Amino acid sequence: MQDKTGTFNIDICSVLLAAGDLLTHLLNTKARWTSLFNFAKSLIGSETPTRVFLYLQPKAITYPREDNVLVNVVIEHPLRPITRLSDRRKPENVINVNTFDEEKPTFSIILEQDGYADIEACIDSPLTLTLYEQLIRDDVSEISRESRSSQKLQGKAKAQGYLDLFQYFTKKRIMRNVNVFLYPLDPSDYKMTCKMVWDIYSLMPLLKLVNLSNILFITFTSIYNIDGTFLNDYQNLSSTLSLRINSSNEGERNDKIFICKYTGFSKKIIIEQTKFYKWENMKDPELNNGNSLAISSESNFAIHKIFSNVFCSEYFNFNFWSIDINNDYALVCNSLHRFTLTEQMHISLEQYLANGPSEIIVDVFDESEPDNILLQGVIDLSIFMYPNVERYILNANFKLIAKDLEYFPIVNKFPVDKLPNSAELNAFVNLANGNIEYVRYPYDSSWIQYYASILSIEGLEDTFHFQLGILRYASKMLAEKEFEMAIRALDYASDSHGHGLIKSVIRAKALYYLGRLKEAELDLADGTNYNLFLPNVWAGLALINLRLGDNYKALECWKYARSDPRILIDEEILAELSKVDSDNIKLYVDIPASN
Repeated sequence: MQDKTGTFNIDICSVLLAAGDLLTHLLNTKARWTSLFNFAKSLIGSETPTRVFLYLQPKAITYPREDNVLVNVVIEHPLRPITRLSDRRKPENVINVNTFDEEKPTFSIILEQDGYADIEACIDSPLTLTLYEQLIRDDVSEISRESRSSQKLQGKAKAQGYLDLFQYFTKKRIMRNVNVFLYPLDPSDYKMTCKMVWDIYSLMPLLKLVNLSNILFITFTSIYNIDGTFLNDYQNLSSTLSLRINSSNEGERNDKIFICKYTGFSKKIIIEQTKFYKWENMKDPELNNGNSLAISSESNFAIHKIFSNVFCSEYFNFNFWSIDINNDYALVCNSLHRFTLTEQMHISLEQYLANGPSEIIVDVFDESEPDNILLQGVIDLSIFMYPNVERYILNANFKLIAKDLEYFPIVNKFPVDKLPNSAELNAFVNLANGNIEYVRYPYDSSWIQYYASILSIEGLEDTFHFQLGILRYASKMLAEKEFEMAIRALDYASDSHGHGLIKSVIRAKALYYLGRLKEAELDLADGTNYNLFLPNVWAGLALINLRLGDNYKALECWKYARSDPRILIDEEILAELSKVDSDNIKLYVDIPASN
């Protein structure tokens, strides 16, 4: 038997607010099972619901069809019916492209004003547009256009696209002109792209009382660090995310509450995967649209940065250094679910989850045996209470026995080989509190005290982990003209780990304003030792040497600073140059004597 390590890469991105708001969504999908969710919904209001018609009017269709081909576009939403506005008996949700210029049909979808169920249905499931082609045989050439259109589903699906309806959930009446491309389901058939122009509008706003506070994207990207049988037996793999609220009462069951599901994994070399996330709810095995641009969302990622800015489980080694993105394979999913929250749900659920032990369970299994969990990982939700935590990598262990996969239980283990001492723990608490206050109130001064407290902690062996707070504090002290405090903070900071340039520039500015020009020159000169062209560093050296009376060095530094005239010099340096009395500057430049 051989133990292997698999790595899930899951992006959880929150916009409009900090990513800590993940907590408020995670009970959302199934929270209707709880009294808490019902309470949050009751806060929205209990008025008699108002139905609003969202009108969908195609204005133009461009498609390279043949004369003997019947082309239909079928409009569908998985959760809400589409209605055709017509006094004649026609298919409810079909556009006959052959007769489109004569008919110009209009459709509608009925939504409930302030109805969260409709908001939820539209945000995670776009309205799909599927184009079908059917060859018109000579022996049925006399069939009327009416009867031809009734044969729509006998044709072959050729292209697909979607309309994202979430943008219409506002408190104003809205009308938009939208261009939609229906991309070929066969990626090699690139000439079959269809373009549609739509007018989409409502006569009443879809929102009246509800305030949407946040949008959440939960994406399952890939599974890395795997090989052998598991890597080659992926065709029926699926993954689910579930919420588990752990109770301290041993008599209570810790049941899992389903959140969302991901399907359609594929084996790819990491660098060769597409950079767009797909709509999970648009995947259709019958249409085989998994590799088509038809279901690609507007969200994307940079492949060369997939392991950058990733928050990982503590004490686990994910061996990123051993992954060769140019040659190694991964099981790629790159699919997303999208969710939203109202302000009331946001507040109620966040308060609840912040005070209760909760976690997300990620299960990977074969669809033929859903109870046989092959891979499992756990996300501790408490980490998302910290601002700007947006991406998370999970660790899961699994066994390979010959060529057969065997179920086995996953046990959470937290290594304790290195516990932080009291000084490190104290510094970490101050850093965390400072970071939270800095993100919440960046223009306030509440965060300063926490960062300042780090400087007073004795017995702190390595300050690298606290560099962010120390450098923020030093910058703030410089801005408030507390130059001695800024220098003290910079002297406390670590000299390694690539922070030298930042330290040199901030320290040089503080020394300059204290009149310690020689020391400022030495610090700022350190900023020229990096493989970067920094005009302001050279301009600062020119200013310092001019004030020191070394005109030749000042002139040489200024020439470097202005070697690219398109780059402007910082206004602060120019202001200091304007203070130099030109009458005290000699009109000749002494060239240093050669040795």
